[in-house]
Amino acid sequence: MRFKLFTNKGWSQQVLLGCCLLLITACSSSPESVERQTEEHQGSATEVSQQAPVAIEGKVLEEKIPEDEIVKGKNAQNAVSSAAVNKYIAQQATNKVAIPQAIVDKYQQALALMNQKKWPQAQLLLDEIIVAQPQLSGAYVNKAIIYREQQDFTQAQILLSKAIAINALNLYAHHIQGQIYRLQGNFVLAEKSYQTALAIWPDYAPAHLDMAILLELYRGRLLDAYRYYSSYLQLNGNDEEAQRWLAGLEINIKRAGLELPTITESSETKQSTPKESEPMTNKVKES
Repeated sequence: MRFKLFTNKGWSQQVLLGCCLLLITACSSSPESVERQTEEHQGSATEVSQQAPVAIEGKVLEEKIPEDEIVKGKNAQNAVSSAAVNKYIAQQATNKVAIPQAIVDKYQQALALMNQKKWPQAQLLLDEIIVAQPQLSGAYVNKAIIYREQQDFTQAQILLSKAIAINALNLYAHHIQGQIYRLQGNFVLAEKSYQTALAIWPDYAPAHLDMAILLELYRGRLLDAYRYYSSYLQLNGNDEEAQRWLAGLEINIKRAGLELPTITESSETKQSTPKESEPMTNKVKES
C-alpha cells in the first residue's frame, strides 16, 4: 500500500501550513484527502489522512442548495468554468461578522495540535470554541476529522451533519462527508455529497478527483469517471499521477469497446492558478 501527497499551485503538502484566518469573514483552507485503490491490488479499503479544514464563518444562514444546482454538479464537463463562483466564499464576503481574536487564536492552536496529531488536546480546544461560538461550522468539521482519524465514522457523520445544518454552503463538510460515506460503503450518498460540494464550487478540484475515483472503482461508470478526471486535470494539470490514472482508464474504456468522451478544454482552466482562495489539498492514493 502506498500513499502520495500532491500539491497544486498555492496548495501545500503540509496539512494546515499557511491557513489563512479572516477575522470578519471566513477561513477556508481545506486540506482534503482522496483515496484510490487500484485494480491490481483490491485489498482492504483503509485510508490514512492528515487534514483539518479551516472554515470559520460568523453568521448562521438558512440558505440551502437547490436540487437543480446539485444536478448541475453531476455534469463534470459543464462544471469546470473560468467563471465558476465559490458560493461559500461569496457567502462569507457578504455576511461579514467579527470573530473575537481569542477565538481565532484558540482555533489556530487547535489546528496546530491537529497537525501534530494531538487529537485529544485539539478536541478540547474545539469543544471550547463550539461552546463560545456554536455557529462556526468549521469547528464541527474539524472535530469530525478527529473522529475519522480515530475510525469513529458514526460520530464524524453526526458532526458533519451539524456543520451542514449550521451552514449548508460549507462545501468542505459535504466533501468530507462524501469521503466517509465511501469508507462506509455507501457509494450513492458519497456521490451525492460530492455533487453537492461541486454545486457550491464547480471548480473544487479535490471533489472532481474523488468523484472520478468513486465512479471508476466503486460504481463502474467508466465514462463518467473519465469526464471527472478530465475536469480535475483541467484544474490541476500538473498532477502526473492523476494523468497516469486517466491513461489507465482510457485503456480500460477501449477494452470495454466504449468510445472515449469528447472533452472540450477551456483555455482559462488549462492553467492551475488557484481561484478564490483555493484551499490546500493533500491527495492520498491506496494501492
